[in-house]
Amino acid sequence: MTLLEVTNVTKKFGGVTAIDEVSFRAEAGRVLALIGPNGAGKSTMFNVISGNYAPTSGTLRFDDRDVTGANSVAMSRLGVSRTFQKIRLFKALSVMDNVVIGAQSSAPVAPWRFFFGGGAVRAAAAETRKHALEMLDLVGLGDVGDVRADTLSYGQQRMLEIARALATKPRLLLIDEPAAGLNQAEADGLVRRLRLIRDQGITLMLVEHNMDLVMDIAEDIVVMNFGKKIAQGAPREIQENPDVIRAYLGEEAMA
Repeated sequence: MTLLEVTNVTKKFGGVTAIDEVSFRAEAGRVLALIGPNGAGKSTMFNVISGNYAPTSGTLRFDDRDVTGANSVAMSRLGVSRTFQKIRLFKALSVMDNVVIGAQSSAPVAPWRFFFGGGAVRAAAAETRKHALEMLDLVGLGDVGDVRADTLSYGQQRMLEIARALATKPRLLLIDEPAAGLNQAEADGLVRRLRLIRDQGITLMLVEHNMDLVMDIAEDIVVMNFGKKIAQGAPREIQENPDVIRAYLGEEAMA
């Protein structure tokens, strides 16, 4: 089943075209990687899908609903969450509190009511913390919930940001360069965690420069270059695609 459908999406900033009529589909319950050289338009595409940017033209459909131009709040409510290339944590707060903040956006009680107490609020708060702990367990941080976020290693902070995004109960999780700055052992652990998340029924879409990780985890790959889609397919197809090789290695490598 197609969860996300991007059709002829273009995004311009002034007179500069960052994305040029890009189309692809993300199938539910699978891992799709969006790859390409620096400046290819990958992060801009993430920003369009998550509602941070409105497309200049083209359409987006999520779960067979037209969401073209929907803002980030609306997309989050529909079940789209994301992480960022630069880690954005509340570093002075505990690991648990960072995830609780994300979980409150999907709580059955409006977040502002948490300030006023009451039985329903206490029950919701307990359920929110329970869900937050489950997400921390899923990414391997269940035993450090009480420590400050800024005491975590860089790799753990990456996983914390993923846990916070998961706390919103997304159906589609956009992950921007999760392996950036990780050593090999941390990258291997990341792959294991991403598979566990996918096995929970969450569709994953990631931008990533670590090609070993991409080929290991992705089931579908979309390749962009200079704002255009140049290829889409399974990992082996992408590895053997001459347009992809040319984009990464240049014309000389094809000679």
